[in-house]
Amino acid sequence: MRKFSVWRDEGEVDQHLIVKFANSLGVVFPETYISLISKYDYLYPEENIFDFTDYYGVKEERDIVFFGYKQGFLDGASIHSYSKVDDDYSYGKDIVAFGGSANGDYVCFDYRKGRENPSVVVMYHDDFYEDENGDTKMVVNYVADNFDDFLEMLHEPPD
Repeated sequence: MRKFSVWRDEGEVDQHLIVKFANSLGVVFPETYISLISKYDYLYPEENIFDFTDYYGVKEERDIVFFGYKQGFLDGASIHSYSKVDDDYSYGKDIVAFGGSANGDYVCFDYRKGRENPSVVVMYHDDFYEDENGDTKMVVNYVADNFDDFLEMLHEPPD
C-alpha cells in the first residue's frame, strides 16, 4: 500500500467495524481500503488531490477527506450517515460514498458491475439527470478502475 503523509485522522478503528458495514450493504470493500482506514479513521491525507475527466469531458480536480467509522466526532463525517446509500437521488447500495470533497461531492465505490472489486467514481452533489426509469439521479464520473489505482492518483495541492 502507498505510504501517506497524514495531515489529520482519528486514530485506529477495528477492521471488523469496516467489514461489518460492507456486509450490511452486501458488498466487499477493497482490502487496501480496509487496511488504510483501520489505521487512519477519518483520514485527511496531505496528498488529497486527484484529477479526472468528468461526465461532460471536462478535466476536473477534487480533494478527498475519508469518512470514518467511529461515531460521535463533532466535525467527522461518519460513513454511516454520509455513504448516500439511502439518498433518493443516489444509486442505493450500488454506489457507496467513502469520502467527500470540500465542494460537497462524494468519492465513491461503484458496485454496479458486481459486489466486489469496485471502481472509484465521483458523484456530484448538485448535478442531476433523469435515468431510463424517469428517476432523478446524481451525475457519476469515472475516476479509477480500483481503489489502489485511485490511491496512486493522489497528490499534494498545487501551490
